[in-house]
Amino acid sequence: MLTTPLPSLEAWVSYLADRELPILQHTLRQLQALQGRADEISLHDIAGPINQDALLTLQVIRYLQHHRQHSQVTDVNTVDRVLMMIGTRGFVRHFGGTTILETVLAQHPDALAGTRRMLERATFAARIAERIAARRHDIDPSEVVTASLLHDTAEILLWLHAPALATQIEQLLSAQPGLRSRDAQRQVLGHTLFEIQLELVHRWRLPRLLAHLMDERQLTEPRVRLVMVAAALARHLANGWYDPALPDDYRAVADLTLLPHDAAYALVRDAAQHAARHWSGYQSLPALAMRPLEPRPGDVPTIPDAG
Repeated sequence: MLTTPLPSLEAWVSYLADRELPILQHTLRQLQALQGRADEISLHDIAGPINQDALLTLQVIRYLQHHRQHSQVTDVNTVDRVLMMIGTRGFVRHFGGTTILETVLAQHPDALAGTRRMLERATFAARIAERIAARRHDIDPSEVVTASLLHDTAEILLWLHAPALATQIEQLLSAQPGLRSRDAQRQVLGHTLFEIQLELVHRWRLPRLLAHLMDERQLTEPRVRLVMVAAALARHLANGWYDPALPDDYRAVADLTLLPHDAAYALVRDAAQHAARHWSGYQSLPALAMRPLEPRPGDVPTIPDAG
């Protein structure tokens, strides 16, 4: 595992790009249970567990991109569509022997806890995106959901392969509350995680639409903003329901959905309740566990309107 930063952006990308991607033990157990009912299940049933594990989702999408036929002129941006192309047997054949995260990190409990926490956060972001997209009648909700699930891939990989450096970034942010995440990342890594991820996306040849939806430089576009807001909410709620950035996040949800601010908060709360049902697979407390039973007076209703 890395304990010191690499010397260049290219070195970071080369180090992370080709390393094996393990999956959660919980994901494997779910897939094995489905295989036992092969005659009863659909591709959608298989997609469910995959879409709750960002590392397996990334594997599946990368696989099709690397094995696409010349006749395939359009990108495939979601797990469901990949499964339609390779089928159940193809999925089992290519991913049945995937390495297990808990085995890989058995001797590194801090890395395991951090990676699990990041995977839970990614799934929570996807659930928030799902609800915002439904409210907006998005043209293809599964695309923004997948982009939200993969939005923080570089940070997941950092916990997986360089947990000491990921911990340093967290400690910097904790010690300096006003410090921006990207500045802390640059201090520790020499680059931001966004810069590293942009290059990884290019190296992996991920579908152009997914790359676009994860690109914060395109924030003026509503679908990109949806992904960014979902990821930001999941990140800020990991700090607790009184994180000072949350009022702006709720306001952004209200702007995207044309909901009143209290309804925007309720949408996020409901997404947290849904995500919490699967907490045991990550062995990481979900955001809902930190939500106070009774909000402090004025916490939600007094979010001011912009302008």
